[in-house]
Amino acid sequence: MPAVEQNRLAIALNIEPGEGGRLALLWTQSFVIGIALVSFYAASSALFLSAYGSDKLPHMYIAAAIVSALFGLSYARFTKRNSPSSILIGTSVAMLIMVVGLRISIDTADGIWPSLLLRACYPLLQAMLAVLLWDLAGRMFDVRQGKRLFGLISAGEQLATVLGGVSTPILVAFLGTPNFLFLSVAALGLNLLVTVVIVRHYGERFGMAAAIEQENVEDSDRVLDLFRSRYVASIFLLSLLMMTVYHLVDFMFYEQARLRYSDQNALTNFFGLYQGVSQAATFLVITVVTGRFISRFGIKVGMRVRPLAMLV
Repeated sequence: MPAVEQNRLAIALNIEPGEGGRLALLWTQSFVIGIALVSFYAASSALFLSAYGSDKLPHMYIAAAIVSALFGLSYARFTKRNSPSSILIGTSVAMLIMVVGLRISIDTADGIWPSLLLRACYPLLQAMLAVLLWDLAGRMFDVRQGKRLFGLISAGEQLATVLGGVSTPILVAFLGTPNFLFLSVAALGLNLLVTVVIVRHYGERFGMAAAIEQENVEDSDRVLDLFRSRYVASIFLLSLLMMTVYHLVDFMFYEQARLRYSDQNALTNFFGLYQGVSQAATFLVITVVTGRFISRFGIKVGMRVRPLAMLV
């Protein structure tokens, strides 16, 4: 691309000199994370519904909570003993190994339990990839830069979800539902590669030395201190209510999908297209509606309108 066109693009996207290389790496990582998530979600949801139906969704939610809690405990210990660079690379490696192991278990393990475990691991995969991406972004850019660039970074994942979602029927027709997971494996491999490149090129931002040990404070004391705050308790209650509603709606959504699509590949196509279309709609609302609404009416009004909009 000619230098003049590059300058015009940078001006249009509000990118300042010296930010392009870092932004390109993080955008690429955001994109491959989007591909990994949309392919994993579509395949795992279809395999789970084909094996168990919607009746076993409560069991899957319980399994997801247990998996996330166990991994969270291990992750907390890992972060206390390692430098930020090791944590970031270790997280990428762990997610890649997890998905590879789950794919292998589909062919080698007896019974249908891998399908339940596969879907139960999606929330963990989604959460840890988000932690990875935004930890990197927070270290690569300061607050002032983040206000300008974080939206561009998240656009990579949104674009990948749309493209991956609408291309799901083509890929599933060629690969089949179980092998569609290899797309997630490939994307996670690229995610690991980008993480290593970022850490090596910008190592001074990640504390290559061992992490400083934190003060010896009991975790239980920290939790109690948090819940003594009315603000934190209110946020916790709001999140609890939101997740309860989410699971109820999710149950009905999966039930209707299972009734309408009995074929495994058809289910995968549906979930992929659903992710793509819903992400496209979300992107339009964020870019066209949300900013203008908040600018005109303020954040307080926006927070009150959101639950009503979700109810409708």
